[in-house]
Amino acid sequence: EGIPRPEPLRTLNGTDIKLVENFKYLGSWIRGSSKDIKHRKAKAWYACHGLKKVWNSTLRDNLKARLFVATVESILLYGCEAWTLTKEMERNINGTYTR
Repeated sequence: EGIPRPEPLRTLNGTDIKLVENFKYLGSWIRGSSKDIKHRKAKAWYACHGLKKVWNSTLRDNLKARLFVATVESILLYGCEAWTLTKEMERNINGTYTR
């Protein structure tokens, strides 16, 4: 009845490998783009708040923008090549830095 479960994969020493829905690989959640996006957004906000002194400084705006792209935005978009996005997820990402 239903779809039969596949035979479990095994390591070279014969240990069964557990079948899971989500797993983290190189810092990104695989098979769960929404979960990865949620974590990436939280990390990006944390980085953004960590640079509060920079944002309030007299540093030129163009340097602040370059710093933002190099740090905060790169944290948000790390691993995005593997994301499978719905329109809702795309809107969520696009609205990350608006309140």
